[in-house]
Amino acid sequence: MSSSGVCNAYAQTGNCRYGSRCKYAHVEGVDLKDSNNGTKRSQTSTQTPLDKFFAKYPEFDYDSSASASMEFYRMCKKFCWGREDDERQSAHDDFKDALVQQFNHIYGTDANDLASWRTLCQIVHVSPIPDTLKSCPTKLGLSTAPGLLIPQRG
Repeated sequence: MSSSGVCNAYAQTGNCRYGSRCKYAHVEGVDLKDSNNGTKRSQTSTQTPLDKFFAKYPEFDYDSSASASMEFYRMCKKFCWGREDDERQSAHDDFKDALVQQFNHIYGTDANDLASWRTLCQIVHVSPIPDTLKSCPTKLGLSTAPGLLIPQRG
């Protein structure tokens, strides 16, 4: 498996022994290079930013195959954190940072990387997948600014 959040086996072969239970995204034909510097991503680190976030709470049994948000709320319930609890607020801030890091880890931070945009389009089932950098954000309902994604108002 890949530390990028994309299933290495599925990306390379179209098959994964874990099937729908795999905790990684099943995307075909993904180039598992780091989009920021063109080097192969390390496959020795298997912990994603979300894994690292939840690892800070060893008493919580994190299920990486479940929705990250649902796992966060399940963790809040386990620790009896109310919405106004300082500890919950701090954990929520760290959780939001981990979500951004997870997204950036998978898709990179270069808004001008067509391969990353195409991967995102494939994962959210945009069809047909756009061929140009300009059309990718539009198909996803986003507008771009340098290094920043902004949801379009409908």
